[in-house]
Amino acid sequence: MDFCFKLKTLSIGFLLALQILAHSQEFVHSLPLNSDTGYITLSWSEDRPGPYALEMSQDSNFQSSQLIYDGYDHATFLSGLADGSYFFRVRSKASSIEPQAWSKPTKLDVRHHTLRSAFLLFSIGLVSFVLVIIAILKGHGKSKFGAPQT
Repeated sequence: MDFCFKLKTLSIGFLLALQILAHSQEFVHSLPLNSDTGYITLSWSEDRPGPYALEMSQDSNFQSSQLIYDGYDHATFLSGLADGSYFFRVRSKASSIEPQAWSKPTKLDVRHHTLRSAFLLFSIGLVSFVLVIIAILKGHGKSKFGAPQT
């Protein structure tokens, strides 16, 4: 009976270890990912110990991918991305025997503001600034010269 108990315990432990090894990293953010600025913070789950590898590609098959992060943090900040679609995947490199499976790819679409909308916003800001300056100068003039003297 003691042998059966040890065998069951060993089997359960082995199955749990296989389940943990089969689990891949996952990104922790809401989908879909869109950016109109060209920068984003990507973060992933802390289920597996680090270090982590993060790859980026412009195709979903990762034929021409590049390693953009290799370290122990659970997030990284990317900036300077041009218009287009980008795909990311992450994995834990904690196992010295064999690398873990890659996460499911996450897609990021970058679409910057158009030049027309940027100039429109700039113009609105300029008009607002000029109107505030005029209001300040008119208010200053009235308080200096229009106030009754006692």
